[in-house]
Amino acid sequence: MAGEEKQSADAPCAEVLLWHDSVHESQDNARLHFWRLSFSPSYDREQIFEKLRGMFKELRISSYTIYETLGDYDLLLRMWVPKELGSEEVEFHLDETLRGLKLWNINYLIGHTTRHWADTEIDPEHWPTIDDRIIAEVSEFNRSQVQGREVSRPAKIEELIKAGVLKVIPTDTRGIRFFIVFDHPRVAFNRGNRRQALNTILRICDEILEDWRSRDLAVPCPPVSIYDGAGTMTEFLVMARAPHTYFHEFVREMVIKLRQAGLDDQYDMRPYTHVIADRMFAEFAEDRPLLAERVEPEINFTEQETESLEYKASFALNVRAYLETGEQKIDDRIMHGLVRAVCGLLNSPRGGRLVIGVLETRRELERIKDKDRYLDALKEKFDYEVEPDAQADPPNALIGIEAEIGEGKNFTDPDVYQQRLGKVLVDQVKPNPWPFLRISLSKARGRSVCVIEVEPGNDWFWALSLDGKHEKFYVREAGSTRAYSGVEGDLYKRANPRD
Repeated sequence: MAGEEKQSADAPCAEVLLWHDSVHESQDNARLHFWRLSFSPSYDREQIFEKLRGMFKELRISSYTIYETLGDYDLLLRMWVPKELGSEEVEFHLDETLRGLKLWNINYLIGHTTRHWADTEIDPEHWPTIDDRIIAEVSEFNRSQVQGREVSRPAKIEELIKAGVLKVIPTDTRGIRFFIVFDHPRVAFNRGNRRQALNTILRICDEILEDWRSRDLAVPCPPVSIYDGAGTMTEFLVMARAPHTYFHEFVREMVIKLRQAGLDDQYDMRPYTHVIADRMFAEFAEDRPLLAERVEPEINFTEQETESLEYKASFALNVRAYLETGEQKIDDRIMHGLVRAVCGLLNSPRGGRLVIGVLETRRELERIKDKDRYLDALKEKFDYEVEPDAQADPPNALIGIEAEIGEGKNFTDPDVYQQRLGKVLVDQVKPNPWPFLRISLSKARGRSVCVIEVEPGNDWFWALSLDGKHEKFYVREAGSTRAYSGVEGDLYKRANPRD
């Protein structure tokens, strides 16, 4: 931070180390979440923190910060969550974990860092080598600091700090921390006006910080971080620490200038200010899983479909049309087939698994007139070949989700793909199926496939019809999914009772 003396590597220091967002995202396959929690009428701090630690361990969340706050909310959680867990599933676990402790309100804020005050530009292709020894040293250094055992910063970590891969966060800097959130706009955001609003916030914060840097003060310039995303109650989050003795002046200047920017007039969206009650944080952990412990199992896509296993060639791409014309189009019928399949697994006695990115070639060829042309296209697009002795019963073709993700395709990256997939399932399956689903990416012969693990629900589920006007009760039966209605559906439910 500007104005602070650099800590030598061989002297004890009051600081912790944060891994750069890109490390968590690319190497740990994690996504940043912020959550606000309030409890009423009582606030059992010791029990709440103990329950949260247990939940973090269960969900494999090893990097997190808990802030205690003043006002309507008691806690602000900053967590790096495995990407296979969506915000709906995290909210479900928070509710289940804390419900008995007078949890009053849960509010998901944000999930993307626009600017962190300690960030430097980094190029992932030129990162210094990060091995398990360094990961373990950083984790142990942070644990020692949090426990009050100030230790010397490991010398070999200096290279990572200089490259920006690690951020140094002083824990003894005086000042009052606060954050500003913007309530959900009542004017629909598209990419253009979202970017315009974000640029306005960035510009105002830069102007304020430039002014404070120019002042002749005996304190460092205030650190400010800015986050954006599409939370349920907010669109933007600004976190800052006001210099000691200048809290009211700095916060007043931030809030007034943000209000004067006209975001409330343009988008019907106003800022709210919250003060963090503790000096830095109430609880902190920055542990990363060791590389040696990360095992990405290969999916066996050669098995035939069963009552608990189903394949889909894609989530939204009409693969047949793509092979014939090369066109990349979202096909609602393809998405609806996936929705029906997930609904059927939810209603089955044992749940099951749906794998996206695998084409059942045998069944597809039964519907194709020009089989040779179709197989030639499969070979050209996906390197699929059938041995002569297997042509009567050809094996499944590995498509991979790469067919749908990338520049000029339906989805720009895997995160957008998984978010859209989760939203479609939540919107079109009733009641909310999210607590019983786990979406993750895995590998099969070098290609990525999307795996949806489905637990049998504790209730019955219906999927919306393709036109969205009706709800249908689907069941997984042998190797297919079909709709049950009337007496047939009643008999099935009686034979397979739910809790």
